[in-house]
Amino acid sequence: MIDQRKWLLFAYVLGLSFTNHLTTILLAPGFLFLYFSVFRLSKEGIRQLFILAVPFIVGLSVYIYFPIRTVQQPVLNWGYPATLEEFLACFRQTVPRMDVFRLRRRRRHNGTVF
Repeated sequence: MIDQRKWLLFAYVLGLSFTNHLTTILLAPGFLFLYFSVFRLSKEGIRQLFILAVPFIVGLSVYIYFPIRTVQQPVLNWGYPATLEEFLACFRQTVPRMDVFRLRRRRRHNGTVF
């Protein structure tokens, strides 16, 4: 049987991979088959799956950085997730292609415009 730490690491890396590209969802059936072939469909297996949800969500927490960075008004801002609606559009990757890298004109401290 595979060590518990390896499953926790796997769940964390899977969460991180979702932040890279959402087509990772296509791997989910295979991963669930692998999981249930090891743990079987039992109460213990389902309980373990809920435990593995924690590191998975920690891996997904990279998305929390989007609104934090948006508040700082960066020059390049992927989809500009300032509101909940825009954040969800970034999460679902439904931002229009021409609008992905908005260049915002802003004043610098020395008075010049970028």
